This record gives sequence, C-alpha cells and structure tokens, in this order.
Amino acid sequence: MYSNGNGVPQDYVEAHMHYNLAASRASGDKQKDYAQLRDYVAAKMTPQQITEAQRRARAWKPKSGAGNTP
Repeated sequence: MYSNGNGVPQDYVEAHMHYNLAASRASGDKQKDYAQLRDYVAAKMTPQQITEAQRRARAWKPKSGAGNTP
C-alpha cells in the first residue's frame, strides 16, 4: 500500500516500518516474504529514511481493541 501509493500517498518510510513489523510477527514463509518486501523498499531509501523507519517500528504500539494490525 504505502510502497506503491495505493489509496495513500507513497511513503517508503511508512512501508518499511509496516513490513518490518509484519516480518517480526510472522513465521515461516510469511516472515521471509515480508522481509523481502522490506528489503525491496529499503533499496529505494536513504540510510536516514531506513533509520527513521526502524525507529518508528521500535516505537510502534498497538491501539487498544481487538483486531489491530501494524
């Protein structure tokens, strides 16, 4: 979504953060898939953008309520 700008403004930092969170919570092939997507987006980013995306992923907290996903 964020990596392509589908329905939202294109934002590689936000995309990297979400793929990073998804990879950290998935397992098996899904974990590998999310990590590959994260790395694909990272190749288009500056080191500063990657650092910011990693900071956001570490700081991310789920909202209260059921069914929240990154």
